Amino acid sequence: GTVQTLRLKIADLWEVQTEKLLKPVMRKFPDADYTVLAGPGIVEFSFTVSGGTPAAASRKLAAIEKACRKVLGGRVYGTGDDTLEAAVGALLKRKKATLALAESCTGGAVGDALTDVPGSSAYFCGGVTAYANKVKTDILGVKKNILMKHGAVSAECAAAMAERARRLFKTTYAAAVTGIAGPDGGTKEKPVGLVYFAVAGAGMKTRTFTSNFRRTRAHIKRCAVNFILDAVRKIIQ
Repeated sequence: GTVQTLRLKIADLWEVQTEKLLKPVMRKFPDADYTVLAGPGIVEFSFTVSGGTPAAASRKLAAIEKACRKVLGGRVYGTGDDTLEAAVGALLKRKKATLALAESCTGGAVGDALTDVPGSSAYFCGGVTAYANKVKTDILGVKKNILMKHGAVSAECAAAMAERARRLFKTTYAAAVTGIAGPDGGTKEKPVGLVYFAVAGAGMKTRTFTSNFRRTRAHIKRCAVNFILDAVRKIIQ
C-alpha cells in the first residue's frame, strides 16, 4: 500500500483549541493517524493515511484536508514547511504592497522573521525598534500625552506607532507591537505577557489588538511575533 501525510499550519489557536475543533473530523475519518504539535501561538496538525494505491491515499488525504479547512477557515496559513512570515510575504508580493514595522517588546524580532524569507526586500521596507519611550516620542512621534494618559503598553500607543511608521517608510501597511515580556515590569492592571498590537494601512482605519501570553520571556516574544504576522496576513487577505 501507500502511506501519505499532510501537515496543516494553523495560527490564532492553541493546541487544546485545535484538538477540540477538529475532533469531529477525526471521528469522521477514524482510519487516519493524527498529531497535534503546539508552537508559540501557532499549531501544526498532521494526518497520515494509507491506501491500496497512491491515488486512493491521495483521495483520503484530500477529503480530510477539505474537512479540516472547512472547520478552521482562515486560520490555516499553509502546509508542510510553510511559515507565517513567508505567507505574509507572498501576500504582500501578490498585492504589490509594502510593510514597515514599529517594535518595542519584540526588539526587532518581527523584522528578523520577515527577513528570513529570501527576496523580502521586495515588500519589507524597514522598521524602528522603539524600545525606550524617548524613541517612541522622538523618532515615531508618539505624543507624550498618550504615554502619560495610557502608557507605552496600550492600544493608543500601538496605533500611534503603526501610523507613524507607515508615514516614515511610505508603505502600504505598517504594524506595531508594544508589551511586557517579563519576567518583571508587570502590574495588576498590566501583567507580564500583556501585549498590544496595531496595523495601519492605506485606506483603512487603524486596527488594534491585544493578547495575554504566558511562560518565559522568549516564548512571550515569539508569540507576539506570530500574533502580529497573522494579524497582518488576515488584514491583507
